[in-house]
Amino acid sequence: MRNVLLVAGVILLSGCSRSVQENEVIGSYYLDHEPATSTLDLHADGTYLYSYVDQAGVSSTHGKWEWAAGDTDNLCLDDFKYNGDPQGGYWFFTPEHSWQGIRLPIGDPDCPEHYFIKRSKP
Repeated sequence: MRNVLLVAGVILLSGCSRSVQENEVIGSYYLDHEPATSTLDLHADGTYLYSYVDQAGVSSTHGKWEWAAGDTDNLCLDDFKYNGDPQGGYWFFTPEHSWQGIRLPIGDPDCPEHYFIKRSKP
């Protein structure tokens, strides 16, 4: 029994360590940071739609995304306005596998626990 648990653990950990491929990032993501929520839709044509909902209402933005393969695979969003910020800019995410699925860490040092989680296909 102990060996079965050990093998299962190794399989789970190895699945989490492989890098995310470009075709895997396409899809819908969510971020729940109460009292607000955000959604990010990455489309296969290289465009994205981002929506931010809080007590003041809904703000959304759209633009293009690119995959920058290298030492660290990065997803780059052009003119991204995080949390309704009126100033857009380039945002880089390093997608990663987790027990929750693919996630996109925000990279905000003030909120290291914030990341988008890919929604399962309906």
